[in-house]
Amino acid sequence: MPDPRPKLWWLTHFAAPLAILAASGLAFFALGARPEPQRKGEARQKELLVKTVAVQALGDELVLETTGEVVPHAEIVIATEVGGRVLRKHERLRVGEFVERGQLLIEIDPERFDLEVARLTTIRDEAESDLSQIDRDEKNLAGLIELARDSHRLSESDLKRVEDLRKQNVTTAADYAVVRKSELTSRDALQRLENELRDIDSRRTRLTLARDLASIQLKQAELNRQCAKIMSPVSGVVTSAPVEDHAVLQAGQQIAAIEDTSQVEVHCHLTVDEMYWVWNHALNDEPIHHTPNRFTSPAHSRQREFALLVAGDDFPLSLPPEPDRDVRSSPRDEARSMPAIPADVVFELGGEEFAWTGSLARIDGAGLDIESRTVPCRIVVERPTRDTSQRGGPQTLMRGMFVSCRIHTRPRRQLLTVPEIGVRPGNEVWLMRDGQLHVEPVRIVRVSDGVAVIDGLSAGVHAGDRLITTPVPDARDGLPVTEADKGSRKAAKAQRGGDE
Repeated sequence: MPDPRPKLWWLTHFAAPLAILAASGLAFFALGARPEPQRKGEARQKELLVKTVAVQALGDELVLETTGEVVPHAEIVIATEVGGRVLRKHERLRVGEFVERGQLLIEIDPERFDLEVARLTTIRDEAESDLSQIDRDEKNLAGLIELARDSHRLSESDLKRVEDLRKQNVTTAADYAVVRKSELTSRDALQRLENELRDIDSRRTRLTLARDLASIQLKQAELNRQCAKIMSPVSGVVTSAPVEDHAVLQAGQQIAAIEDTSQVEVHCHLTVDEMYWVWNHALNDEPIHHTPNRFTSPAHSRQREFALLVAGDDFPLSLPPEPDRDVRSSPRDEARSMPAIPADVVFELGGEEFAWTGSLARIDGAGLDIESRTVPCRIVVERPTRDTSQRGGPQTLMRGMFVSCRIHTRPRRQLLTVPEIGVRPGNEVWLMRDGQLHVEPVRIVRVSDGVAVIDGLSAGVHAGDRLITTPVPDARDGLPVTEADKGSRKAAKAQRGGDE
């Protein structure tokens, strides 16, 4: 049976595509690959124009900036030591008023204390009178005992004589009995007097104890009478005064709370990296920049271990040997000590800054803050009151003020300053050396007001190096660069040569 498909179908579906493929192959082989043009040598890479600034040495002072809150140096809660009715209350015992040290705050009615003093004085005087009577009785008994001894000797002599006569049958039994009875009576009288003399010593002891007890109670009563007048223990501002006139107080009841304003403290936080520079603060008489890789905190092992813990791998430390420890110092105190570093406390108000001078005193607490992982510290301001001649603004630091703290440390390591825009992502800087770009990693100490402080001993950056501040595409080591000012001068010179 013949194929029903027409010949035209075979032509369009098989013959035509095969012809097209064959023609394409012949054309490809006939034309061949285009020869690569001969290169005349690599073209010289063009130098990029960049702007640079000089890397500066920081100097001898590193200022650590943080914020803090003013807290009282001490707040004394005053309570009564005795109870009673308030007889008088000072007019300045009001919240917000200033009271002086030794100023009378409250006087409790002293009448019952006076009566107690008078009663105990009478008891003490009575005991002293009884002791005087005992001394007189002792002297009288001594005389009576001497007489009783003489009487007893006479009775013994009579008894001996009567016994001799009885042996000779000269005296009767009745006479002997009378003399014997007389001797026994005299002996009994002497024994009674001697016993009474011994009793006097125990009576004197009891009366002496009674007198001493009365004296102690009298001193307590006099002390209670003195405590009826409650004085201010410090000069400061009253923060609480819940007692009013004619109130009846109980012993131990709070009557006032006074904030000591002779000095104040600022509660602030420092990061562990900032604490590294605090512990490495150089004293005024100690050379700096001569211990490049040495931790120089106070000599004690606990603080050294703590510093190693918080510093981690960011600051490689080489610890010096510990000097001899003072046996009188407590290791617990040494582990929490820190050098006294000057600090400025600044309060901003109305666009102005009002500053006070203080010093970093101690770590506030047992360790790092759990939430922020920072070290709480205290700055002590010994003179919180400004000069009264300076008008305007707060005259004193007050509790609750939110202030800025500037701690002036003297690092033992060389630090450098660069513009913040010159620090690239990943803590890198681009330097121009010998017409080429060099990428150097750096360790950032702090950034403030557009200036970054870097550790000069942890990177290949030195004072005087030219830092590139402009963006550079595809920045890498060895990239040819030139300063923009130099490039413009070369272009102008070339243009003048072409005109000639």
